[in-house]
Amino acid sequence: MKIINPKKRFLASFVIVVVLWLNYSLVSYFLRDDNNILHTYIPADASISLRINNDILMRRMLYDLFFQSNFSDEELDRLTFKGESTTLPALGIDITKEIVLFYEDWNDKSIVGWLFHISDEETFKNYPLDDPSIIKSNNGSIGCALILSDLPSKDESVRFVNYANDLLIPSKDRSDLKRYFGSPPNNSLLQCFFEGETNGYLQKIGIDITFEEEKLVIRGKGKKNPLLDYGIDSLHYIAEPARAEYLEITAGELPDTLRSYINFLFENAAVKLPRISSQHMMMYGVEIDNIKGTMAVLPKFDAIFRFEESFLLEDFKNTVTGLDSAHILSEKQSFSIGNVTYSMKQLSPTEIYVGINPHPKIDVKVNPNFFQIKGNLASLFTIEGTGLIAQIAQLMPEVQNSKHFLGTVENFDIRAFVNKENQINIDGTMTFPQDKMASLEFFSYLIRF
Repeated sequence: MKIINPKKRFLASFVIVVVLWLNYSLVSYFLRDDNNILHTYIPADASISLRINNDILMRRMLYDLFFQSNFSDEELDRLTFKGESTTLPALGIDITKEIVLFYEDWNDKSIVGWLFHISDEETFKNYPLDDPSIIKSNNGSIGCALILSDLPSKDESVRFVNYANDLLIPSKDRSDLKRYFGSPPNNSLLQCFFEGETNGYLQKIGIDITFEEEKLVIRGKGKKNPLLDYGIDSLHYIAEPARAEYLEITAGELPDTLRSYINFLFENAAVKLPRISSQHMMMYGVEIDNIKGTMAVLPKFDAIFRFEESFLLEDFKNTVTGLDSAHILSEKQSFSIGNVTYSMKQLSPTEIYVGINPHPKIDVKVNPNFFQIKGNLASLFTIEGTGLIAQIAQLMPEVQNSKHFLGTVENFDIRAFVNKENQINIDGTMTFPQDKMASLEFFSYLIRF
C-alpha cells in the first residue's frame, strides 16, 4: 500500500478547503437571490432602523476563521462549537439572510420590531408566545415579531394584531430610509438609519459598519437641521476624568429615552429642568443600591449640562433642601441618592456641572464636533454596590462577557462633524490589538451567550 507523505496530505487537504471555499463564495455572490428586500416593510414612522446583513457577515467570519486566524485549540473549539450543544430553537427563521430591526412610537407606547425571512412557515406559526405584548405574523416568505413596551389593553390588542398584519404589506414610498436601504449593501455588515428628532442637530443619518482586519469601521452621512443655528460657541468642558476607565460623550439634545434616564436624578428631587440643549459627560459605570426596598440603578458620571434657558443652581438647592425625603439628602452644593453623592457647580447662567467629583477640572473651549463618543466602552459595564443584587449583576455572564470583549478594544472613537459640502459626516473606529481579527472577536463575543 502506498503511503502518502504527510506534507502532501496537508497540501491536498488545504487545496480541497480552498476549492470548497471558492465554490461557496461564487455561489454566494453570483447565484444567490437578492434577499435584501426587508426594508420595503419598514414602517414610514420608524425613528431608528438597523439592517444586519447576515450573509456578508458569515462569509467574512468564515474567511477570517480559516485563513487569517491564529487561534489556539481552545479558542477554535469554542468558535466551532466543539463539545457543546449547538441546538437552536425551532423558530422557522432563515438566519443566513438579512434581518431588520426597527423602533417606532405607537399609541403612546413604543414598538421594537424584527423583520426576517421565513425558512419554515409551519414551524414559525406554531412557535408558542405566551406574552400578550409580543406578537408575530408572516406572509409565507417574510415574518415579523413585534414587542410592545407595555401590556396592551383589549382594544389595543386587536389593533396590535392588525398592525402586525398590515406591516407585511410592502410599501413603495420613496422615503430617505427606503432609498438608503434600497442601495446594495456592498461589504457593510450592519447598516443603521436614524430619522433624527425635530429639535436635534442631526437628521436623516445613514451609517455603514464594516470589518477591516483589526478594525470595526463606522462611516455615515446625514443632514443638518435647517431650523437650528450651527454657530460654534466657546463652552465649558470637563478637562480630566475622575477615573482611569471612562467613556467620554459629547452630544447635543438627547433622545427621549436617554433624557428620561438622566432626568431621573432631578425628578427624584422634584425639580423641573429646562430642556437640555447639549452636554459633555464622563461615564464611569453604575452603582446598584437598595432604596426603601426598591432597586435603584444610579449612574456614576461627571457631566456639564447646558440648558436652552437660564437655570440657577440656587433654585435647585432650595427645592432639594425643602423636600422631606428619606433617600435624598442635600448639603451645600451636593445631593445624595442612596450611597452616591453628586456635587454641583454653576458654570454660567445656562450651564451647570453635576458629578461624583467634588472638585472637577473644567476648561472653556470651542469644540467643532456636534457628537463624539470615545474612550473605554467597558466602563459602561462597571457595576458597583455592596448589596446582593449588585453582586449578582456583577457575576452575570452578559456583564462579564461584555466587559471582556469591550476591554480588549484598544481604541474607540466615533464623531460627527460638518464636511466641505456643509453636510454631516460620521467617522468612527473600534480598534483591536494587531494580532486580533475584529470579525472573529465579534463572533467569539456573540457565541458566549
